[in-house]
Amino acid sequence: LHQTGDLDGAAALYRNVLTAEPGNADALHLLGFVSYQKGSADIAVEMIRKAIAVQGRQAAFHFHLGLALKALGRFDEAAVSYRRALALKPDDPDTLNNLGNALSAAQKFEEALVSYRRLLSLRPGHDQALVNLGNALSELGQAEDAEACYRRAISQAPRNADAWNNLGDLLRGRGDLDGALAAFRKAVALMPENATAHNNLGITLWELGAAE
Repeated sequence: LHQTGDLDGAAALYRNVLTAEPGNADALHLLGFVSYQKGSADIAVEMIRKAIAVQGRQAAFHFHLGLALKALGRFDEAAVSYRRALALKPDDPDTLNNLGNALSAAQKFEEALVSYRRLLSLRPGHDQALVNLGNALSELGQAEDAEACYRRAISQAPRNADAWNNLGDLLRGRGDLDGALAAFRKAVALMPENATAHNNLGITLWELGAAE
């Protein structure tokens, strides 16, 4: 039921398991993960921590705890959970990427670079890691390296709208409004529901004197 997306049905069965066996670590963990998926990250943290207290050497438990903590804005704690997951399952791409994101959210960009670069050493074609690396480099003022990351991501995944939008933002900040305009137009075409991309396109058009 969980795998087919029936979260309510899955949660009911996990609760049945816990009624019969209150210390069942898998049911605690998965009920917590369902709570996270339904937007109740605070309940997820509580449930998954109970699972970890019973069985602490499951990388997935720590990974999902990290997701819930990050959703609550508790970025440093999320990073701790991701590091614990990596200690149990080293070099996991999703964990490395999420660790970098948590560190970036906590304004620890130098540490985030380490995580993204480790991931890219394992998966050179990971376009979202390239975008995330570019974002961290941009925050550190390394605009040329950030641009190289965005362009590399685009060369590997031309439909990555984030890469186009972030490249446009960087080019606009540099004063290359024509380049920014082309990048934002591409981002909007790929991601028409994204308000940020539309806003960036509109601002660039206005700055070029082309607003209608």
